[in-house]
Amino acid sequence: MSIKLPELGQAQNISADGMWLLVENPIGIGTLLNLEFRPFSESPLIRCKGQVVWRREIAGGRAQIGLKFVDLTESDRKIILEYVKSQYQH
Repeated sequence: MSIKLPELGQAQNISADGMWLLVENPIGIGTLLNLEFRPFSESPLIRCKGQVVWRREIAGGRAQIGLKFVDLTESDRKIILEYVKSQYQH
């Protein structure tokens, strides 16, 4: 997976409902974040809000966080689903 969110971190997993990020600075549960990312280099920029629903602190002051998409449009959800499917095709 190569989805990066500048200023936030690197996506480790993504679904139609949310994503799991590796971040340098822990972010509190409940925090709303403005997200912008492209699952495919040629896809339109997806803009939505994500709410931190879980957090695990790991070595080096970093953390893993789980985000739930709050206002993802149906067309953006379809793009993400296509991306997810592409990650499992050989």
